Amino acid sequence: MNEQAKTSPTSGVSSGAVNLGVSVYLTPNQAALVSRYIEGIYRVGLSSDTAEFQQWCVSALKPLVAFECCNWQLTQAFAERSSQSLVSHNQQAFCVLIEQQAESSGLLHSIEIVRNNRDRPFDRSERGLIELMTMHWAEAYRLNILAQYSPGEKWRQTPYAICNQQGDIIAAQTQFRQLLKQTLHWSEPRLPAKLGSSDAVRVVKPLVFESVPRGDVLLVHAIDLGRAFEGLTAKELEVCFYLREAVANDALASLLSVSIKTLEKHLGSIYQKLKVSGRSELIARLNNI
Repeated sequence: MNEQAKTSPTSGVSSGAVNLGVSVYLTPNQAALVSRYIEGIYRVGLSSDTAEFQQWCVSALKPLVAFECCNWQLTQAFAERSSQSLVSHNQQAFCVLIEQQAESSGLLHSIEIVRNNRDRPFDRSERGLIELMTMHWAEAYRLNILAQYSPGEKWRQTPYAICNQQGDIIAAQTQFRQLLKQTLHWSEPRLPAKLGSSDAVRVVKPLVFESVPRGDVLLVHAIDLGRAFEGLTAKELEVCFYLREAVANDALASLLSVSIKTLEKHLGSIYQKLKVSGRSELIARLNNI
């Protein structure tokens, strides 16, 4: 499931006034340059490592808006925030200070653009243009992180997110966020029920989550087995997840820290609730999800 940028590369860009909360005036030539720059943000974001992507965003912006320094910091956000722009100045520099947060990300981008020229402060159009560009920075950064930790072919159709060990989301697919909102009424940057723990599999009914370590972060998959499995207990849903992965009974009992006899009781309960004849029919149904 390769997620593409939802925002059109030319969104918010045209000649004349552009509605960004402030008026931005671009000539047709400037509008074309800005459109190419936004296209480049997503192209480079999906093909480069994070440091290279950030360096490109900053250096390629300078021909559009003259400035000398950019300070781009990221912190963990604990609530969704809309972008906001604050302009300040002092005796040595004019600054544009912006905070941006992509919709499906728990990271807050704090960006300071500095021009060391007291005779040329940022005008209203330049501030609006910087606000638009940094909005795309935040969204492309999210896609950059997802691309770097993309799951293998086995999980390509499963919504996923990247989080730290505490369960704070760094970047998530839009589908992942929508699934959690629809089924768990969740909307916070921190995953529910300690999903950032070391447990490989955790059930938060009706979803099953698998956490896979990737360096110092976790790749978290969200699996919705569907309405037909709603009547199962959390432990039974966990059994179904492992059966979907073709785990044999001995290994499955070990993963669940139960005896074979207890596992067989779980299986019998699942067969009865789902009205299936046995393991083969259950696996066939799971593979059709």
